[in-house]
Amino acid sequence: MKKLLAFCEENGYLFLAGNFIGFLGMTYFSLDNDFLPFFISSAMVMLSSLALFLFVKSSRHKYRFLTTQIFALRNGDEVDFQHLHKDVADDVEFMKKELDAIMELLKNMLTEGFDKQDVLENKQMTLSEKIKELTLLYEKEKFENKDKEWVASHLNEFSNLVLDGLDEENFEDALMRKICKTLDLNQGAFYLVKEDHIECKSVYAYGKKKWINTVYGLSEGLLGQCYLEAEPIFMTDVPDDYVNITSGLGEALPRCIVIMPCLHRGKVIALMEFASFRILDNAQMLFLKRLSDQIGGSLAYTKQNLKNRLLLRESQESHEKLKAQEEELRQSYEEVTATHEEILSQKLEIQSISNELTARMKLLDKVMLITESDLYGNITYANQRFLEVTGYQKEECIGKPHNILRHPSNPKSLFEKMWKTIKSGKVFTGQFPNKKKNGETYWVDAMIAPVFDAEDRIIKYINVRYDITEKVKLKDLINNHETL
Repeated sequence: MKKLLAFCEENGYLFLAGNFIGFLGMTYFSLDNDFLPFFISSAMVMLSSLALFLFVKSSRHKYRFLTTQIFALRNGDEVDFQHLHKDVADDVEFMKKELDAIMELLKNMLTEGFDKQDVLENKQMTLSEKIKELTLLYEKEKFENKDKEWVASHLNEFSNLVLDGLDEENFEDALMRKICKTLDLNQGAFYLVKEDHIECKSVYAYGKKKWINTVYGLSEGLLGQCYLEAEPIFMTDVPDDYVNITSGLGEALPRCIVIMPCLHRGKVIALMEFASFRILDNAQMLFLKRLSDQIGGSLAYTKQNLKNRLLLRESQESHEKLKAQEEELRQSYEEVTATHEEILSQKLEIQSISNELTARMKLLDKVMLITESDLYGNITYANQRFLEVTGYQKEECIGKPHNILRHPSNPKSLFEKMWKTIKSGKVFTGQFPNKKKNGETYWVDAMIAPVFDAEDRIIKYINVRYDITEKVKLKDLINNHETL
């Protein structure tokens, strides 16, 4: 059986011609000898043989193609499922039509009845035309299969370039160069569709690249028409002033223009434009159509992959930033916590010092005469002990100069020395008499000190006096007793 199938495929024309000659001989013999049943049998044998031959021829070709796709699937290579499904569906439809035609012819031959004259005059021509039609269909299928094999083999050559070269910098140049050389085209250009324009990425075999426009509107010229309609443009009647047509290929005068959209899910991703001085055949157009679909899918995948990588990189960068910010916040929190603890410690220390100073001030207020004055010696503060000793009320002395306490016996030079000392930022000390409100004399051991602000400027003076009146009286008493 295998040898018969191989013979049928390899010697198709010989097999078909032998059957046809035998059929003609049988027909002539049947009609001459009034043996119509034998004629019908011979016709059935001939037509069955022809159907068998067409079936074997188509089936073996599809078997080889299917086997190639199965091995590709097993090896992890790309499988052209769309091509496989379309070819099988087309062939099944073709076989069905041909078998229906054969069965209809046989039915007519069996049901309409035969007369020698009818067969000679009416049926012979019909049968001959049908055989000729089937032969032409076979030739057409043969050429179509040859074209499909050519397309499939060249698509396989481009698969690695499309899949592996998309990330390369000069991918478009390599693609245009290979397509033009494979199809023997004169010029080619590759365009990418952006959000609001079409951008030329590569041109091939154009002598004046610097004159080529690189940006086109989405509705500009033939490129814009192809983008909007998402359908190929095939022009064979190219005008002589083609240079004025905004197609992107410039001033050449080709006889054939092809603009092919690269689609993905109905959306145009890119455009390919070719010019040639000869018209492209069906196989070349089929090749460009399937290659453009492959490029569109690959570009969409690469674009999405690039977008995913950018999103991943942004996510990683955001994660690193958040991590760095988290570390900064942690360090800041630790610093704030340490500062807070330090402030609490200082606050406690300051509170302790304040309490100690308050206690000391309370003690000093009990035994010392304390006043504060401005830069001119006017009293701004007086403690209770001072008021008790001097006899003044608080409102009587606040705002008054210190000279209300000056005793007539104090020399002027004493106060000049005092002002000179405290204005220079030093502390003045001395013992001298003062005068109370009622005119009585009391002695003090005084210390006067300047107070400075943050810029080291004197802002006021503090006067601390210790009442030594009793001590002075005792000393005078002793001196007087010694004198006596």
